[in-house]
Amino acid sequence: MELMIDYAMRALAEDGYQYATLGLSPLSRRAEVPPFDNPMWLRVFLAWLRKHGQRIYNFDGLDAFKTKLRPERWEPVFAVTNEPHVSFRTLYAIASAFSGNAPLRLFFGGLAKAAATEARWVKQRIGSK
Repeated sequence: MELMIDYAMRALAEDGYQYATLGLSPLSRRAEVPPFDNPMWLRVFLAWLRKHGQRIYNFDGLDAFKTKLRPERWEPVFAVTNEPHVSFRTLYAIASAFSGNAPLRLFFGGLAKAAATEARWVKQRIGSK
């Protein structure tokens, strides 16, 4: 995969492109972003999602993969809203954009996958005793 991306980036450079991206890395901590005023519930939710969402989506694995490619810089991507404060409705709209308009299916599918993984781990622990 790394060689394919390297080839693509070199081909883009040869064609005169000056900018290419590896895409989003959700909830990454790599971009240097100064602290800003997020509501407490949003900070808690995103921290919880980052910690417990690893079973559904490998945030750290994606970051590690992209780090191996040595990007020139990590650019933060922000969601902008005209609301005075971020709402659950806005978060749902963002989740819809990334899930093909099926955030609940993505969420419950992820929960089912996490439950199956947990069951498999428990079964392995019991079988190894």
